[in-house]
Amino acid sequence: HDDPALRIAEVVTSAQRGGAERIALDLSVGLKQHGLRSRLVILGRPTRVPFEVPSDTIDASGLGGPGTDHRARRAARRLVAEGMDLVHGHLLDRDTVAAFRARSLPVALTVHNTASAWPAGTRQLGEGDASLLIGCAQVVEAQLRESGLTLPVRTVWNGVDFSEFNSDPGRLERARAWREGIGLSP
Repeated sequence: HDDPALRIAEVVTSAQRGGAERIALDLSVGLKQHGLRSRLVILGRPTRVPFEVPSDTIDASGLGGPGTDHRARRAARRLVAEGMDLVHGHLLDRDTVAAFRARSLPVALTVHNTASAWPAGTRQLGEGDASLLIGCAQVVEAQLRESGLTLPVRTVWNGVDFSEFNSDPGRLERARAWREGIGLSP
């Protein structure tokens, strides 16, 4: 595992279809395209339809033991063994973050929601829990600052892969058929 590339673990609570999960998945794939080493780590089972995940994903959801923090401790041992340099967490509560920090893994946390939907313990994060808090929007960054947290906070907007919206003959035909099916003219 000795190479000069930065190694980042994108850790998310599950692979269920949702915004934060999509961001973690896209980052785990996109960072590789920029010469970085990246692995997706899933800590829990989805409660709704899941995304397809890369074959090298670390799926800790099936590991025995009570709670997400137990699965995080087991995943953290694996990340250390693989020489990961950073844990980039999504939707992680404070106990789960502590499991990664206990293995001396630096943690950056993206906070994907406004304050009313923050994971448990977010307001109690202190020095040593995370190196950086990332708000997905300026309002989230402002709420993190207003909460009195002493950690560095920045806004990083979520990227959008517009290639999924490119026109192709099949997509144009499906759109035409859909419009006609609901009675709209061209």
